[in-house]
Amino acid sequence: MNRLVIYFFLFISLVFYESGLAGPVTPETNGPKTQVMIIGSHFMPHDILRSNRQKEAKALVGNLAAFSPSKIVLDVPFRSAWQDQLNEDYHNYLDGRHLLNRSTREQIGFRLGEYLSVDKLYGIDTDGGFNLGELLYSARESGISREVEEFVNLGRGIETAKQHHMNTESLGRYFAYLNQPANLAYEHGTYLKGLTQIDQTDEEYGSDALSNWYEYHVKMFSNLNRIIDQPGEKVLIIVNSSYVSVLKNMIEDDPRYEWVDPAQYLNVQ
Repeated sequence: MNRLVIYFFLFISLVFYESGLAGPVTPETNGPKTQVMIIGSHFMPHDILRSNRQKEAKALVGNLAAFSPSKIVLDVPFRSAWQDQLNEDYHNYLDGRHLLNRSTREQIGFRLGEYLSVDKLYGIDTDGGFNLGELLYSARESGISREVEEFVNLGRGIETAKQHHMNTESLGRYFAYLNQPANLAYEHGTYLKGLTQIDQTDEEYGSDALSNWYEYHVKMFSNLNRIIDQPGEKVLIIVNSSYVSVLKNMIEDDPRYEWVDPAQYLNVQ
């Protein structure tokens, strides 16, 4: 190695040492950590309103209630008209003036809120969401069709597997499947591999899409920070399973938060 390069690194090391930056530093937090648990969701079974499915939904809610969250966060835009409408419907449900629809928000979120006597539900999403379709369309138009189709086919495979478990398993087993670490990692890896492979021209459609994907998660994480009022709360987030991996990494690395593994609350009966 060039002697000047060695001297440079020695100088930088000395500066870090003298400034107190040498070695790992454990961030300090004030007060107890906020416990955060994320449940990855997807579409509900088409027969969710049948009596046997309703029993499964109530059983799943009972299991999740054991976590005793003080706040329930759902995938609607934060501080928006959608969140206001969500809470209006929720309070109408509590008053017996709203029948639950087929969505996870209502079948699980509303039921859990009622079970825990929660007064308000929160949204974590952002207006506009993640606009993948437009980016993939632009890539196709530029002639990058094979790589786009490979990515789309991977997504179709994931969707087919979810649909199979949704229609053939109990609701508990279905949610356990959605939240298996291996499945969450595979879904996240599909975005990483599939989108970066699209970059075959100088346009960089894939990396632009991936940047947009991570920006979307950063905004959701920022919304989570604004939802939490004080240290030591327990927060349950229910969002699409494709969002779990990135949000989980952010929560685990933030010294204010403690990640709670949902496996112990997902009954697979």
